[in-house]
Amino acid sequence: MKESMETALAEQIAAVEATCESAKEKALEQQKLVLEQESARMLSEAIANKESELGADYSKSLENALEKQKFEIEERLSVENSGSMSELRKSLDSEFKQRLAENLHEQQAKLMHDFNMKLEAEMKGQEFSLGKQHQEDLDEALA
Repeated sequence: MKESMETALAEQIAAVEATCESAKEKALEQQKLVLEQESARMLSEAIANKESELGADYSKSLENALEKQKFEIEERLSVENSGSMSELRKSLDSEFKQRLAENLHEQQAKLMHDFNMKLEAEMKGQEFSLGKQHQEDLDEALA
């Protein structure tokens, strides 16, 4: 009788241990999901902040380029005589539009390249940081 009680008690202990292990695994999975969601949110915020910051830089650079070109053209126009003013305006207008388009295209390409490089570096840094934090949290949870 004593043996059957010990056997029953051992079975109950095994069942409780299995239930505890299952609950622990579920809790770890839930914690992992929460950490992944938080990581995604943080990465999304970081990307949005970088996009906003780079957008402002891009707008300011374009504005400065336009002002500089406008000033150069106005300066040339004031020097020219009135007889060739019409021809000069057409020529300068055409040149201005061409140079403006070229400069804007070059600046846009450069800024987009810089933006992509910064964004990629930021994403890699965030991904590494979040991965490291996630691993530390899992290690801590398993300990």
